[in-house]
Amino acid sequence: MWKQDKDKFMPQLAILKEQRANLDASWNQRGDKFCIAASSGFVYMGSYFADQNFWVAHSISKSSSKPIHKASVVCAKFDPLSSRVVISSSLDGTVQITTCFNKDLDKEGAGPFGSVTTYGETLLSLSCNGWVNGVSFSPNGSQICYVTHDCEVNFANVDNCATDPKSKPSSEKIMHNGNPHLGCMFIAEDKCIATGFDKVPYLYMKKGTAWEMAQVMDKGISSTRKTRIGGNSF
Repeated sequence: MWKQDKDKFMPQLAILKEQRANLDASWNQRGDKFCIAASSGFVYMGSYFADQNFWVAHSISKSSSKPIHKASVVCAKFDPLSSRVVISSSLDGTVQITTCFNKDLDKEGAGPFGSVTTYGETLLSLSCNGWVNGVSFSPNGSQICYVTHDCEVNFANVDNCATDPKSKPSSEKIMHNGNPHLGCMFIAEDKCIATGFDKVPYLYMKKGTAWEMAQVMDKGISSTRKTRIGGNSF
């Protein structure tokens, strides 16, 4: 870990007991927690211990010997408003939302997961037909997007997952007719960008109640290409 001190970055010790590769990492919105996705199937949450001046990351699994995924975790992110849950995607073909409440840090909560007060509880598990390459929360945390290696772009509403883990979120799937996407990112509640092996970003938009691919950004210039999705041309 590195902390900026005026014009210099000073190193800080970070302890993570993981023997395999770390494939992804991200901060929460406050900058006091980070999560790590590992190829062992574990997802870790780290926080700072001021009296010892180092960071320590612990698995968000209830069991230290049982990972939450059966294969490598390639993407992990906190929910954007409360950082009380982590969403993760894996090569085992699943997307999971797992609680990671820290009573010392998570004093206030907002969004769909603002009332979470547990650690290591699975609130949502979605199965796909292929590897899940990337996942992202919308800005208010009520929607997720996840992209799979069989060229699916999936959108799901997760509003009720915190209060009713048994609820099945409404979801929508778009078949991308190019190469698989590797990552996705919401830029608004109704706009999401995904990119991957096509080497260009794609813009997906929600029009009315349905998501659709709207544009391909080619070489930095916005251009619209005709792409057939579900019998419609865009």
